[in-house]
Amino acid sequence: MLIHSADEPKLRNPGPKSGDASPLHIVPELWRPSLWRMIWSMTLAGGMRPPKISDAERFGAGEVLDVPGHPRVIPTPGHTPGHCAFHFEQHSALFVGDAMCTMNPVTGGTGPQLMPHVMNESNERALRSLSEIEPIEAEVMLFGHGEPWREGVRRAVEQARALERR
Repeated sequence: MLIHSADEPKLRNPGPKSGDASPLHIVPELWRPSLWRMIWSMTLAGGMRPPKISDAERFGAGEVLDVPGHPRVIPTPGHTPGHCAFHFEQHSALFVGDAMCTMNPVTGGTGPQLMPHVMNESNERALRSLSEIEPIEAEVMLFGHGEPWREGVRRAVEQARALERR
């Protein structure tokens, strides 16, 4: 298993997220059926009781990982302290994971946006992290939640920022 060093402490001692994503902050959103569907899916998949992991290999910013596709690591903290995007330059693809989404798992809203505030440990950091991916040229962006985006990274980032200003 590979992990950014900033997320290693949480792997060693799993538990609820903190900051903007602390369990208390999700309570006002519990009326949403889409959130309950996600919670149910995560529960069935074992996501509510992650195992402790102590032997993960760590990586850092800018590294090119020795895995298929050889992605370059781009730190995008906010969702978690060590959240990263991965640029697969040979494939003109950018996997942003939970730095952004095109399907909001809380509201069900679609289009490029930050993950919901209640899922980011620091929404402010998540918003700042968009600057790290904005200059990347990629034909396709891939997300942890939602459909791929093929209209340019810069345009996706602009739309996400515009939604945050509302």
